[in-house]
Amino acid sequence: MSYYLLGIDLGTSGVRAGIFHGDGSCLAAAARTYTIETPSPGRAEQYPRVWWISACESIKEALDTAGLSGKNITGISFSGQMHGTVLLDRDGSPVVPAIIWADTRSADDCRECEEIIDKERLGKITMNRIFPGTQAATLHWLKKHEKETWQKVRRVLTPKDYLRYRMCGLFNTEPSDASGTLLFDVGLREWSKEILDVLGIPVEYMPFVVNSDQHIGETEGMEDSAGIPDGVSVVMGGGDQPCAALGNGVIDEGAMLVTIGTGG
Repeated sequence: MSYYLLGIDLGTSGVRAGIFHGDGSCLAAAARTYTIETPSPGRAEQYPRVWWISACESIKEALDTAGLSGKNITGISFSGQMHGTVLLDRDGSPVVPAIIWADTRSADDCRECEEIIDKERLGKITMNRIFPGTQAATLHWLKKHEKETWQKVRRVLTPKDYLRYRMCGLFNTEPSDASGTLLFDVGLREWSKEILDVLGIPVEYMPFVVNSDQHIGETEGMEDSAGIPDGVSVVMGGGDQPCAALGNGVIDEGAMLVTIGTGG
């Protein structure tokens, strides 16, 4: 018996939905575009509500193109733009527009973070160096410059994890996206209490980390908006570049993938 899978890629310039056969071949795809809001120099923001509406419209169109119903979909997973920050209040609603990877307002705060944490220590924990647009830099900036906004925050997600949160109501992430926040201990595969404590970020604000291939829940309340019934299996997924590497077979030491995308 044939089965079908739904893949969703939440990009910087748009979102794509693809319907795939169980053997991995693509049956149909659809996309919606959106813009980066720049309310002032150095700022790059997007609206989570626009992501969600665009994703739902893409899913509906892809299903129509494939000649399928949402009832034919066996499972759903994701890839998406990395590093960005979605801030949610105690009710799970966005506090402000998402601050995405292209935002540079935190440039000065990156230098400050490297002083208070120590650049070498930060690199050892995160296997990276801090740069504007990462959650570590953005949250540090927010705590300093928008204290009223920070006081409303109770949850922090990356962009693609927000879509999955909307689908099944669960507050999770996985290692590939977590590693791009600069708040994650890559070696231990858990949030770095050391970095979070130094930056004054409560660990309970961060999502629970599970494996990228883990079944995490089931869809709920999507039938009207996207044509997907309740109870469809949802799998975590990964950041766009790690997923691209995996899809291109870049899995062995010494292999390399060159990507020309929105950010280079």
